[in-house]
Formats: sequence, C-alpha cells, structure tokens
Amino acid sequence: MEDFTTLKIKKGIANTFREFSRQLSKPQSEVLRAMLYFFEVNLISPYENLGPKLQRIGNKVDKRTDAIIAIMKSIEKSQNISLVNIETMLNSLFQEEVKKYDPKLLQTKSLDESKSKISKEKKGVSQIEFNRTRDKLLETKDRLRYILEQIEPVKNRLGKDYLRINIPREQLARFKQALKNE
Repeated sequence: MEDFTTLKIKKGIANTFREFSRQLSKPQSEVLRAMLYFFEVNLISPYENLGPKLQRIGNKVDKRTDAIIAIMKSIEKSQNISLVNIETMLNSLFQEEVKKYDPKLLQTKSLDESKSKISKEKKGVSQIEFNRTRDKLLETKDRLRYILEQIEPVKNRLGKDYLRINIPREQLARFKQALKNE
C-alpha cells in the first residue's frame, strides 16, 4: 500500500476536486492518476484550447464516414451485394473479435433471378457468347502469364525460401477486381 502525502492546493479547488471524485465514485488518488494518464496518453496540455483540435478530429471522422458511405454505394452498385450484407461486413470490421465471413454474406442478391433469365432465354450457346467467353479466357491467361513472369524466388538464410511477386498492390487489386467482375 502506498503512503499518503499532502499537496498545497487552494481550498476552493480542493473542494471542487473532492466533489468531482464523489461524482465518479472513485478515490481522489485514483481520479488524479486517471487525469494525469489521460493528459500523457493523449498528448494534451491542460493549458491548450481543445476547440480547434476537436473540430479537426470531427472533420476527419465526417470525411471517413462519407468515404465509407461512398464505398458502400459503389460496392452495392458494382457487385450487386445487398446493403444488409455490407453493414454486416463493416460491423465485423469494427468489432474487437475477428470473425470469418459466412459465405452466404457474399452471395449476390439476384443470383437466382439471373440464372432463371439465362435458362429461359437460351439453352444453347451462341457464337457471340462463345467468342466473348474465349476472349475473357485469353485475357485471363495473359494476366496470369504476366503475374507468373513477375514472380522471383528469394533465398532466405534463416528460414524457408519463398517467392516474391513484383507487382504494385494497386495493380494486383485491379487484377482481383477484374476477376470478380467477370
């Protein structure tokens, strides 16, 4: 147990601090420790004016929220995923535990409708559809060939050897997106 010591504090400030400690239902030492910890962790000086700083933080949060909304709308339009599934994915991102997605979440909302339309329209494959599919296959093969050419083996002195892909992340993301859209 720690020993107690006295501080020279004006009577009015001491009474205000005691009242504040009572409101929090915590001992005065614990409240003072928590206050000091808060200032140290958040790099805040008690002599600073937080108005402009809080306004900037609020603006950042607003911009991020707007960006998330734009991403959700874009995903919903381009990938035909329902808003409920997107909300579920975002909620799982903000939870403390990381959960694996249920494959049902990633199903499109009109998959059955599109299958029934295709089967009703044509049972056979036309020459145009065949050519389009063949072109997509050739394009995918070219992408795969390009990726395979960018792979180089790396020898590791301390562990197992591994392969490195020399492709910028943005380009890899575009390849993945193109595969998803096909």
